Amino acid sequence: MRKLLLSNLSDKEIGYLVGLYLGDGYTSYDNNRHYKVGFCLNPKRDGDIIERTFQLLIKMGLAPYRIENHGCLEVRANSKEFYRFLLVEYTKWQSRTDYDYQIGLVSGLIDSDGHIGNGETVITNKDENILKIVEQTLKKLKIQTKLWKQQINGKGKWNFEIFRLRISTKFKQLDHNSSKIIRKAGF
Repeated sequence: MRKLLLSNLSDKEIGYLVGLYLGDGYTSYDNNRHYKVGFCLNPKRDGDIIERTFQLLIKMGLAPYRIENHGCLEVRANSKEFYRFLLVEYTKWQSRTDYDYQIGLVSGLIDSDGHIGNGETVITNKDENILKIVEQTLKKLKIQTKLWKQQINGKGKWNFEIFRLRISTKFKQLDHNSSKIIRKAGF
């Protein structure tokens, strides 16, 4: 079993992985004692995010791999330690107050569930509580936000609510690590 090298990552990088996990990540465990962590990303648009995630996992001492699955490209790692780390981090991320971690977390959520366009950054998620906590975090950083609910009306069982959080462009001026914002800015 490989040792998880969390000390190789900055607080901002750890926050980024947790934010990415909150948006597009999953953990699974099967009866054969296989622990798996994955991040499902768009292979056409998110090549830079896929590569960043892959490199962060390598930096942690993991052996990530890529696999296509139902139109997304998953970056996966088999690791009991990383699986447990994310489950623990999932229970305490909302109470973390250190600046770099918070900036990383918001950056990871933007890269997983965010859209950059027309001078705005919007995170969309089905979990209103996640966005409320992110909203509170950003307000502490003096970043204005607007949270709203939107009803999605599709055919049959495809009627559901989603929540959107608009983030002031002031976030872009912070020392963030969002690939989507960097990509949109043309750096």
